[in-house]
Amino acid sequence: MIHFDNNEFTNERYKHGIAKYAARLVEENDTIFINTSSTALLIIQYIIGKRCTIITNNAKAIFIKHDPLVQIALTGGELRFPKESLVGDIALNALNKVVATKCFLGCGGLNAENGMTTAIMPEVIINETMLQRTAGQKFIVCDYTKIGLTHSFITAPIEKIDHIITDISAS
Repeated sequence: MIHFDNNEFTNERYKHGIAKYAARLVEENDTIFINTSSTALLIIQYIIGKRCTIITNNAKAIFIKHDPLVQIALTGGELRFPKESLVGDIALNALNKVVATKCFLGCGGLNAENGMTTAIMPEVIINETMLQRTAGQKFIVCDYTKIGLTHSFITAPIEKIDHIITDISAS
């Protein structure tokens, strides 16, 4: 008999499925914001054969293998551990010089009452700015474990989001 240990379960397969789906929504010459979400970061590796620019505050982006047509620009800023997020005035200044065609943002929690939330206060203003500086579609990418949760810091009401990309296990 095989016993499944829930402590060893990861939702990696859901995250990859979400990222693959999101990557199909990227179009030639898009400029895209991606935040520090691990799910959003995965999108980069699935964008194939499309020339586009990714603007991100996720320092882990430098380690992601990607199609040579995909240009990646880091915002710069104060490096915050353990997520390796770039935050602060330098990151905000860089974001305010861009108008993206799309954004793909992950979140700590998402529900109808509070919208998009996070547990990390310095990331709120970064996420808000990405949403404000996106002229086109705004996507939240999150697996089922984030749906219905609320964290301490509200980034955006649900009305500010155009689409939610999640997995089949979401309620």
